[in-house]
Amino acid sequence: MNTWIRRSLQVGIVSAGIVLAGAAAAHADSDLTSIGNLGILNGNQAYAPVQVPVDVCGNAAGVLGNGQASCKGGSSANLKSLPDATSIGNAGILNGNQAIVPVQVPVDVSGNALGVLGNGSASSKGGSEASIGHGRKHYSGSALPDATSIGNFGVGNGNQAIVPVQLPVNVSGNAAGVLGNGQASSKGGSQAKIGGKKAKGGYGHSKKAKSADLTSIGNLGILNGNQLYAPIQVPVNVCGNALGVLGNAQANCKGGSRATLKNGGGSDLTSIGNAGILNGNQAYVPIQIPVDVSGNALGLLGNGAASSKGGASAHQ
Repeated sequence: MNTWIRRSLQVGIVSAGIVLAGAAAAHADSDLTSIGNLGILNGNQAYAPVQVPVDVCGNAAGVLGNGQASCKGGSSANLKSLPDATSIGNAGILNGNQAIVPVQVPVDVSGNALGVLGNGSASSKGGSEASIGHGRKHYSGSALPDATSIGNFGVGNGNQAIVPVQLPVNVSGNAAGVLGNGQASSKGGSQAKIGGKKAKGGYGHSKKAKSADLTSIGNLGILNGNQLYAPIQVPVNVCGNALGVLGNAQANCKGGSRATLKNGGGSDLTSIGNAGILNGNQAYVPIQIPVDVSGNALGLLGNGAASSKGGASAHQ
C-alpha cells in the first residue's frame, strides 16, 4: 500500500490553515505469469496496488475574527501501466488464477471557508485526479494489460480478473456564513481516466495505444479460463455550495466530475475451443458513476450565492 501525506500547520489568534498534501505515481514492474501448476490452490497471483494520496489545504475559518487561506496542488494518483496476466497449463483445482485490482482514492478537501461572527475567505486550485495507463510500457504501445488463459484443466483454473477501482474525491469551494461572512472558490474538480496515450517512437512502440485484450483458448473441465475486465470509476465532486444563516456566504467552483474511458473502453474479447462446463466465459463491464453536487445556495435570514461550471460527465 502506498500512502503519501505531507503536513503543514499554521495557527493564528483567529485563523488557522492546515495542509495534508499527497501525490502518488507508480507503474507495474513485471507481468503475472502462472504456468504448469498442479494440484490444489497453486500458482494463484494478485497485483493490488493501493494509492490514497490526501490533500487538505487552503481552508479558512473566521471565528470572532478573520481567516484567510489559499492553496495550489490538489491530489493525484497515477498508475502508468498495469501488468499483463498469463495463465497456461494449470491442472487440478483452483490453480493459476490471477487478479489485477489497483485501487486509487485521491482525496482533495480545499478552498472551503467558514465565517462564524467573523469572516472566512478561501481559494484552491488542483482538484483530485486518478489515472491509469497514461504512460508507456517498455516495448509496447499500450499501458493497459492483456489477459491470456490457455490450456487449463480441471475445476476453477486459469480464471483472470482485471478490476481497476478509481474513486477520486474533491470537496472544495464551499462557503458557510453564520452571523458572519464566508467566501470560497476552487478550480480543479474530480476526474478519473483509464486509457493509454499514443506511444512516442522507439523500437517496438506502436503508434496507437492499444486496449486491454482478453484471450481464453482451449480450457477444459469446469469453470476454467473465465475472464473479467470491469473498470470502476466513481469521481465525486462537491463544490460551489453556499449557506448563509444570519450572515452571507458566497461560493463558486470550476471543474465538475468526470470519468473517461478511451482505449481502456475498446477491449477485444476472444474465446476459442473451450470445452466442458462454464469455461471460457468473458465479461467486459465498465462502470462509470460521475457525481457532481455544486452551485447550490441557501439563505436563512441571510444571503447565499453560489455558482459552478463543469457538471458531471462520463465518456466511453
